[in-house]
Amino acid sequence: MIGDFLRGLAEAISQPSEKKGTYDARLLPRFGWQCSCGAHSRIPGFLSEYDAQYAAQRHQWGKGINHPMPEIVPEDAPGI
Repeated sequence: MIGDFLRGLAEAISQPSEKKGTYDARLLPRFGWQCSCGAHSRIPGFLSEYDAQYAAQRHQWGKGINHPMPEIVPEDAPGI
């Protein structure tokens, strides 16, 4: 009984597994932000537009009252 289990386990391990649902994260859209003051996001790209929006808000909050809200742009936009 244990021998059958070990044989089955060895066969399962030796079989090549099919990868299901894999994707290349480099193909996902990425976002950044740029501000009219000349500042822009420094990291290569946010995977979600929400993360880029939050980083833009943090920039705005750090600059004080009446600072313009940065614009959210795709990573391939000029200036990012």
